[in-house]
Amino acid sequence: MRRTASIVIRGAFNPLIFHPLWFAESQLIGSDEAKKATEHNGIKILHPDVTIWELDWLNIQVSKERFAATVKAEPYERVHDLVVGAFTVLIHTPLRLVGINLETVFSAESAKHYHAIGDTLAPKSCWAALLGEFNAEKRAGGLRELVMEHSPRADGLKGYIRTKVAPTPEDNFDVLVEVNDHIEVAKEPVTPGADPLNARDVLDIIQAHWLTSQKRSQAITDSIQAIGK
Repeated sequence: MRRTASIVIRGAFNPLIFHPLWFAESQLIGSDEAKKATEHNGIKILHPDVTIWELDWLNIQVSKERFAATVKAEPYERVHDLVVGAFTVLIHTPLRLVGINLETVFSAESAKHYHAIGDTLAPKSCWAALLGEFNAEKRAGGLRELVMEHSPRADGLKGYIRTKVAPTPEDNFDVLVEVNDHIEVAKEPVTPGADPLNARDVLDIIQAHWLTSQKRSQAITDSIQAIGK
């Protein structure tokens, strides 16, 4: 099983700020990690329009309108701590929405299990005009991507919870499940003359909803993996 946890924020950013050395100086990563990123090809792009760099466990991508931090190995809580720490320092950064995301790739136990997931989520009886008469032994296609959305949110926040299920590009009985917990704190784009925004509202949302979001995303993934067992 492969898993990543990420936090994606929309707002107004200066990509050059988000250098590995800045994260180290802000005590968000170790000085040795910052050195590794800067000296061992960890920095992919460093430009006024976009910054991209990575470590073994972390990927940072920042443009003028989008910040994304992805943790690629346990403990996944590190992405929460890093993002909250970064924007506590940069508290006056105008932010308007946040996505708390969990992406999982799991291997089906067998071809039968793999097809049971697709057949349950997308019954083939609905698709006779496309697929012809369904034959489980000689399939003529199947599910390539399914997206389900819960909106409006039950917690009263503006946004949605969206789940995507798809086979991986390798078509090797691996299943991709992406859960995007999307919350908006201001209309986009931020218009000139509007009330000034800062990072506090987004940080409060991340801190209040991180654990609930991760548990819900895990439960969604588990329910899909359990199909056909």
